[in-house]
Amino acid sequence: MSEKKFEQVARHLYRRQYQTASGDWSTLFYAIFTCWDGRRRTFPLGDSLAIARDRLGELRNLNGRRFDFDADKQIGMLPPKAPARPSRVIGSHEGESAGV
Repeated sequence: MSEKKFEQVARHLYRRQYQTASGDWSTLFYAIFTCWDGRRRTFPLGDSLAIARDRLGELRNLNGRRFDFDADKQIGMLPPKAPARPSRVIGSHEGESAGV
């Protein structure tokens, strides 16, 4: 069984370290905070501390602007379907004459 460590690096920034089956260590960073609507959120931020800090800043800015993190999960927010192609009627091409 692998050993897991989860520790706070800074406010809302956490590091998770674990040992893989091959014996290597893996480190991942997460943002964990309560957003403006009161829901507890956890976002993966990558394996680089510098990038994780930047992404955390972006998430905090979105949260400050009351971004809806669940918008992509709502059915009403899906992109509209492409309009149906008109059906093609055989024998109705322009310039075509009915052979008599």
